[in-house]
Amino acid sequence: MRIQCCIDGKLFSSLPPLSPISLPSPKEIHLWYVIPSEVKGESLMNKYMEILSPSEIEKVLSFRRDELRKSALLARALVRTTIARYQINSSVTPKSIMFRNNVHGKPEVDWPCSYNWEPPALHFNITHTSSLIACGVTINSPVNILVLKSVCVYIQVSGKSLLLFIDRCRRGGKRKNNEAQHIDFS
Repeated sequence: MRIQCCIDGKLFSSLPPLSPISLPSPKEIHLWYVIPSEVKGESLMNKYMEILSPSEIEKVLSFRRDELRKSALLARALVRTTIARYQINSSVTPKSIMFRNNVHGKPEVDWPCSYNWEPPALHFNITHTSSLIACGVTINSPVNILVLKSVCVYIQVSGKSLLLFIDRCRRGGKRKNNEAQHIDFS
């Protein structure tokens, strides 16, 4: 299994356009993350609010504390912009993505029905704390992720587990545009 940490300075600096990327291979996990303290600017937050569904907006606004509202907003924006980047269907935009809960109560993409298009077996999971929000994406296998102690992400897919320290995906403590790191594990 291979993990690809995806850090893209453009992910949370402007909307649109989003740079398209390829789906993970069946034995690959893409891990996207954002550090909330690095995301600043009211106009940017307003742009993220515009891509949420009415129920997501209601949930974000229901939090009383600013940092909780910001975390909820960034988590939803991360999921929507990440899935939209895969360009699975040219009509998919961050705002157009619909979600439903699976049999375990976890959110999954509710792909539109089309007679000439078969949606991919894309799986994602999101986790967040006040200091880190992470989204894992796989094909054909559910993924579970959990942030531990702000800098460590626990990942489980296909019965295999890995602890990933976010510093392994950063260089010199600074985020680099379009930076990706591959980590193999068995």
